[in-house]
Amino acid sequence: MHKQAWLVRSVSFLPSLRTFLQRLRASAATPSTLNLTAAQLDDNRTSLLATVFSKPDCSYGSLSEAQSMMANLGMYRELPLPGAVGMVVERPECSVTWESSVDAPAHILVECQVQECPVFLLAGFLELFVELPADTARLTMVTLTEHTTHDMMEWSAAMAEEREELLHHFIESAKEMCARLNAAGYWADFIDPSSGRAFYSPHSNAVLMETDDRYRYFGFDVLDLGCCKCISHHRWGTRTFVGTLFTIAPSNSPVVQDMMNL
Repeated sequence: MHKQAWLVRSVSFLPSLRTFLQRLRASAATPSTLNLTAAQLDDNRTSLLATVFSKPDCSYGSLSEAQSMMANLGMYRELPLPGAVGMVVERPECSVTWESSVDAPAHILVECQVQECPVFLLAGFLELFVELPADTARLTMVTLTEHTTHDMMEWSAAMAEEREELLHHFIESAKEMCARLNAAGYWADFIDPSSGRAFYSPHSNAVLMETDDRYRYFGFDVLDLGCCKCISHHRWGTRTFVGTLFTIAPSNSPVVQDMMNL
C-alpha cells in the first residue's frame, strides 16, 4: 500500500506587523520570553496557533489522524486556545482549498504562515536566490499577511501611505527574522515586495511579485482584473498586504517555531 506523505503548515495570528517587529526585538534582548507557558501566552498576547496539514490525494483526514501525525513528527502539544486546528487539502495540479476551524478575532490583523515549499515549485523559487545551490532539496516559505484598512485594489493616496508603512514594518521584521535564522546556522532571505527580488542575495532575472500565480498554492487567490492583478486573502480579500521570507530551516525547527510563538 502506498503511504501518504503529509506536509505541515503552521499558522499563527498577531495584532500587527508593528507589534510583531516589537516582539522580535524584545525577545532578542530577553530570550527567556520565548519560553512562555500557555497561560502566559493567553495573558500576554492575543494570538492563535494552528497546525495545518496537506494531503496530496485531496482527501480529508480526521482531527485524531492529524494529531497522530503531529505526535509522530514530534510536534503535537496543547495549543494556546482550544479548537485552533485546521486542515488544508492540496494537490500539485490545483490551487489550495482552505478548510479551517481557526477564526481570528476582529482585532487580529496579521497571519503568519509557515510551510515547506512543494517540490514542484522548488526549482522556480531557487532561481530567485543565485547564491543557493541548484540542488538545494528544501525551502521553507514564511508569509506575513496583514489585513489592511484600505482596499489594495483601489489606489488612493491613503492606500499608498498605508502600504509604505506596512512595507517598512515587513522589511524590518524580515531582517530580524533572517538574523535569527543565520545565527541558528540557517540561510535565509526575503522578497522585497516593492521589486519582487531577493533582498540580500545578488539579483537574478527571476522575480516573485505579490500577484504571482504561485501564491495560489499557499492559500491565496490572484485576481485578474484585466488592467492589473491583485492578491486576495481567503479571510480578508483584497484588503491584504503580503510579505514573503525563504529559509533552509525546517518548518518545525526550534528557531522557526520560536518566532511563530511570539
